[in-house]
Amino acid sequence: MPSESLAEENEQPIMSTHDMPFIIYGTAWKKQRTGDLDTVPYDPNAPVYEQVLASCEVSLHNLQTRYLDGYILHSPFKVFEQTVEAWRAMESLYHQGKIGHLGISNCYQLEVLQNLYKIAEIKPTLVQNRFYDETGYDIELRRWCREHDIANQSFWTLTANPHLLTNSVLVQLAGQYGKAPAQVLFNYLRQRNVTPLTGTKSVEHMKLDLNSFDVNFSADELHQIDLLLEEFATPI
Repeated sequence: MPSESLAEENEQPIMSTHDMPFIIYGTAWKKQRTGDLDTVPYDPNAPVYEQVLASCEVSLHNLQTRYLDGYILHSPFKVFEQTVEAWRAMESLYHQGKIGHLGISNCYQLEVLQNLYKIAEIKPTLVQNRFYDETGYDIELRRWCREHDIANQSFWTLTANPHLLTNSVLVQLAGQYGKAPAQVLFNYLRQRNVTPLTGTKSVEHMKLDLNSFDVNFSADELHQIDLLLEEFATPI
């Protein structure tokens, strides 16, 4: 999965949150692409259901565990019935006690998520999406997720948003609170119930990331950033 740090962007953790003092094991099932045929951990000619089960077993082996806190469908299929088939396999893994939570990534169409939620026996509890203007910053999708107790994680949070990091709203708040603009964005997302995925090999850089969350913006300050996202958001 993509990840980034306030100071570097070359490490790719499986899953992280800013305030959990324990390790979370999670992975994602990704449908194969033409260039992946030699590396996929399943038979690409097998039914989707079997591909998901096989991939999970490889992940469990590689992580040397019998249980995953989270298992994420990397993206919806173009054909919804295949998305359902993959989800049924993930539900089977849940019932076997191998998975704690199910989620989906790269899901930018609210209708797709709503349809999945409707048919799912085990409801998605996590949506992990790229955070950028071309998908409207998931404004409506994130609102719906909050109403249905679905957690949000963001990636590309910094890489895709240099225009936000140099905007006067974030720069002013950074100066006011003694933070970097990137830390302001991370903390805004926390207060809006989004966990930004971040990774680094440097202890100092991780401390910088974690130190984003020791302030609380006022309702007015949060609203300023809300309006900023709406200004840049591209309708999808």
